[in-house]
Amino acid sequence: MFNKRMRVWLVGIVSSVLVITGTFYVIKRVASLSQQTLCKDCNVLLISLDTCGAKHMSTYGYERDTTPNLTEIASQGVLFKNMHSNATWTFPGHASMFTGTFSFVSNLVFPFSNHRDPSTPFLPDILEQHGYDTVFFAPHDDDTFPEREVYSSGITTWDDDYYKYLRNQKAYITKALAQMASNTNAGKKTFLFYHTYACHGPYLTEDAPLLYVDKKDQFLPVAWNDIYKSHLTPEYYQYLLYRLPLGLENGDFHTAPQKIKSLVEALKNASSFQEASSLYDAAYKTDFWGEAMMLDYQKAFEYWGRIDGQNPKHIAFIQGLYDQVIHTMDQELLGTLREQMQTTGLSANTIVIITGDHGEEFMEHGELMHATLYDTNTQVPFVLSIPNVKPTVVDEHVQTVDLAPTILEAVGIYQRYPFNGKSVLPLLQNESLGRRLIIAQGNKAQIDISTIRDGDFKLFVKDTGADVLIPFELYNTALDPDEKQNILAEHMDRANDMIRRYRVLLKKAEEL
Repeated sequence: MFNKRMRVWLVGIVSSVLVITGTFYVIKRVASLSQQTLCKDCNVLLISLDTCGAKHMSTYGYERDTTPNLTEIASQGVLFKNMHSNATWTFPGHASMFTGTFSFVSNLVFPFSNHRDPSTPFLPDILEQHGYDTVFFAPHDDDTFPEREVYSSGITTWDDDYYKYLRNQKAYITKALAQMASNTNAGKKTFLFYHTYACHGPYLTEDAPLLYVDKKDQFLPVAWNDIYKSHLTPEYYQYLLYRLPLGLENGDFHTAPQKIKSLVEALKNASSFQEASSLYDAAYKTDFWGEAMMLDYQKAFEYWGRIDGQNPKHIAFIQGLYDQVIHTMDQELLGTLREQMQTTGLSANTIVIITGDHGEEFMEHGELMHATLYDTNTQVPFVLSIPNVKPTVVDEHVQTVDLAPTILEAVGIYQRYPFNGKSVLPLLQNESLGRRLIIAQGNKAQIDISTIRDGDFKLFVKDTGADVLIPFELYNTALDPDEKQNILAEHMDRANDMIRRYRVLLKKAEEL
């Protein structure tokens, strides 16, 4: 056995030689190969809880017991207390998961208009190249997962029943786990990605008893058929005549824009409301030719348009509904997962990752849904379960670009890829990933806004487009988790240092 002094001496000599020969990284990775892989060739189950923010989960200290099953899963695995999404909405949030790169590096910011460059690493591609059957239980070829632009390779099987099971998560996760078990029995190692909109607005409780709000306070529809109506009303007719032309102008429609345009003209020229209603009904029966955006128009009119963001009773009510759909997701999806991982035998050879793309906000900073970069939106769950790895809790800040390198290292794939993230596995051994910045980019309406996190300090900056970054808010999220006390004026030196380091990160990230 070498003593400490001898190890330091050898490392110094080897490092000098490697620097001279220019082969430091290659040898470093070869050295890693001798380390014990945590779960060589294991199955990987990656679950994305879309819109399920950590701040509304009892697992993360929320006052309502919304996620008892997630808490139980976390107690037997690794709970990351500070996981941050690199985006505030679904398309770039998932792109960061699968590419391990920031949006400004991958250029995957807008669905349909942005295409994945072949040089950008892509987790399904890498796993498939290493013998994995890659299976997606997720929306197929919509603005969340556009196939041609991003998800065109590396996916062996794409389950097309996603919307059939949209409101039956218990049945859908059962189907997904059966697929994984079947693959395992056939000797196939499997990567399975499972996505759920169960927490996404509108928050529908259907006919279930209301858990956290009083029926007498109800002012919103809570059932699917009360929002997504198959018939036209005079009020909705006027709304469509106003909104559809704007949507066409903004490029909202990608599947059949010409047919939507023709529908608009027909609705405008209808001789009567009855004729317009018949035209609408005919289009509804064809699912508006695949234009899922039409559902958003119905949501905007029948649901979001009824909410007064300045009315505390309205906010309390929709928060209660949101908490209930999180609780239902936990019962139906994660409860079923707990049961069936044991009964299917998958727990012995499957890595399970439970995380999310973004959270939700309720006027804490003047917005509804997930528009801003505050932690209500960007702090997401992250629970990691690896067979034979002891339970622990990790406090260090991590981010969604860390997922791809973590998965690859966990299953024993050590090739070098140009990731912006890092494997979080050293944190399981009480090591640190070192001082680094956590980055998030704003949504379509705030694309010029980013946040830079250095430990507990979180800085908001605006990109003026002239290579000038203007800081405008700074928070210490350990002392001020609700991000209410802007301390920028007292800490301009720290802000300027964070911006300087951010510029260095930008340069290095783009050089990878």
